[in-house]
Amino acid sequence: MFQQPKIVYIVDDDREARISLQMLLRSAGMNSWPFGSATDILELLPHLAEGCLLVDLRMPGMDGISLLTELENRGVNWPAVVVSGQADVSSAVAALRLGVVDFLEKPYSEDELLAAIERCFERVEGDETIKLGQARIAALSPREREALEGVIRGESSKQVAKRLNLSPRTVEMHRARMMRKLGVRSATDALGMAAAAGYRIGGRPDETA
Repeated sequence: MFQQPKIVYIVDDDREARISLQMLLRSAGMNSWPFGSATDILELLPHLAEGCLLVDLRMPGMDGISLLTELENRGVNWPAVVVSGQADVSSAVAALRLGVVDFLEKPYSEDELLAAIERCFERVEGDETIKLGQARIAALSPREREALEGVIRGESSKQVAKRLNLSPRTVEMHRARMMRKLGVRSATDALGMAAAAGYRIGGRPDETA
């Protein structure tokens, strides 16, 4: 589950739309912060906690696509839902290329919007899980990492011991420490964490995974 408060940043030049969206999100147990323009959210960006973006495509000045492009240029890759009453194929393609979670054309149902927002938070949760796994694997000692790689290869402790010229008891000790540091209870869980973190045998977690 997403552990931090669910914050949705609404960027829409229509005040009534912002109020309506805030009420809907509040009813779903989500916090929201409204902005009347792209410029407004960019000004406060350094002070904002990570959250999900709900962006109107057509706005005076900087439009939704331009806002998402600027955020990407600043290294901010928060998941976003783009909504528009005047959608066109080129805009939808541009939004999807920027990695938006969904592109909704007005009128959309409340259920459609809430489902899209939930997918945003699922993406945030997935990103946090990956970062946690990468950090824990990076903290392993060389021997503990070898024990993890034995799990990835599907080797038993005896097989790892033979390959590394160690005693099975020593391998079991390193494997136990490895699992404790990763916070997992089984080899299957360790394998799942390594896969999610993009770990490659013989190296550290892949930061681009």
